[in-house]
Amino acid sequence: SNHLLIFFFSSHQGPSNWGQTALMAITSDIWSVCYQGKMQSPINISTKHLVFDTNLEPIKILGLDKQIDVEIVNTGQDLQMKFLDSTTIIIFSEGPLVYDYKLFGAIIKFGSKSSRGSDHQIDGIAFPAELQLYAFNYILYPNFSVALSKPNGLAVLSILCQIFIWLMKFTFIFFIYPLFCVGQFKKLHGLLLEGIIPSTVHYMTYQGSLPFPACYETVTWIILNQPVIITETQVNIN
Repeated sequence: SNHLLIFFFSSHQGPSNWGQTALMAITSDIWSVCYQGKMQSPINISTKHLVFDTNLEPIKILGLDKQIDVEIVNTGQDLQMKFLDSTTIIIFSEGPLVYDYKLFGAIIKFGSKSSRGSDHQIDGIAFPAELQLYAFNYILYPNFSVALSKPNGLAVLSILCQIFIWLMKFTFIFFIYPLFCVGQFKKLHGLLLEGIIPSTVHYMTYQGSLPFPACYETVTWIILNQPVIITETQVNIN
């Protein structure tokens, strides 16, 4: 299946129980890496400990100028984006990546409070939201599901988001309210990633994991160092 795992933070499948004995009986220990792993994500990035690598090139993204149609689904924990047009191909390459990666889907992380929603933190400070673009290594693996647990399997481009108060109202009316119930979905037409991804050559990168079970440590994280503000002019909502 190409579906990401869905869980609820307050349930027996929440983070406090990942890899625990009771859960092992249900999952055959497939989530044990969630507490045994050494490269688990997300992380708090301490800027004073960052090391500048002069050998790293800018990230190259092909296909940003193409409009895409997406379906956003409320999983009960976050909003997941599925790209509906399989003919539109967006490729991540260069930078810290040895291989080319094909964009598969995205997750929008947001919290109950406007100031705290991102998975990653910078010097202990969270952002209102975080857009995570998931791409798989299509050079080595046939699809996302196979690449999920394999070495050099995934690359995730993370964009930390700032949201103005007036934009929060717009976002709630058109995005959150229609998705208020778990399982609800909404289609967006004409999304242009070029208008969402900041035009910066600077980023932070580290080798980490999926930020949800089964917590496979197969992810190259690329976190852009410039936050973005998303506006309604970037999508046509129908």
